[in-house]
Amino acid sequence: MGRGRCRVGVVGLGVLVAVLVGCGSPVAGSPQAGPSASIQSTESAATEPTPPTEAPDTAGATGTAESSSRTSPTEPSATAASTTSTTSTTSTTSTTSVATAIKTFLPDPPGGSKKNQYGDIIAKPGQTYGLYLNDEQTVAFVFRVDSIQLDKGCAAPTGGGAAAEPENSHFVVVKLDVDLRNVTEQDLEDQGIDFSRSSWEAFDAEGNPQTGVHSDAGIDCAGEHDLGFNDPPKSGQLSSGLIVLDVDAAKGTLLFKTGGLSNGWEYAYG
Repeated sequence: MGRGRCRVGVVGLGVLVAVLVGCGSPVAGSPQAGPSASIQSTESAATEPTPPTEAPDTAGATGTAESSSRTSPTEPSATAASTTSTTSTTSTTSTTSVATAIKTFLPDPPGGSKKNQYGDIIAKPGQTYGLYLNDEQTVAFVFRVDSIQLDKGCAAPTGGGAAAEPENSHFVVVKLDVDLRNVTEQDLEDQGIDFSRSSWEAFDAEGNPQTGVHSDAGIDCAGEHDLGFNDPPKSGQLSSGLIVLDVDAAKGTLLFKTGGLSNGWEYAYG
């Protein structure tokens, strides 16, 4: 059984999102309702993690997931699900102000990464990714997964007692850095952009969605270092924290997708 998915547009991003940073090209074609979006990411000399092997889907094909949806990419030359496709946005009002000079805490995403058959960027720890504003030149924010560890152990509770145990079989612990540049915390809230574990999905090595990954045990494992719920990213600083997912499979992939985006960034684990 492959990954279930359905094709949806980029909804509710308004003026904030135009291009997912890194692949180097804006989307081809005209937007249906508001600005268009295209996925971009980074390239690295390191060996890329191999996503689960699945038969390629024909462009426009749809499938049903038990608890998640996957969609095709948003880059030029939309011809097949294994390469690229376009999405549209619904315009909303935004008061985002673009600064002319800001302090940065993470490198700009250089671009050139590959996508999987669903159009998600095949991402790698240590590389930066992000989103542009509608001018397709100004970076809204940049993020980086520093590490992904399986069963690394959880911090002891502040009040004492035993460390958290997974409700499923394993904890996958993601160390995440976020650099908000030309957006504020309020902008993210207004546009529905969230870096917390609720924006992360997990799939096993066969591409099947894993359920129950957002358990209370995962929150307990992250403790005060949980990024998003306890300590959401803030402007003017490098925000760092943990995302802990409670998974059954010891090997698989994680998908970060937020803010109504049709696609996201996929990381291998295990």
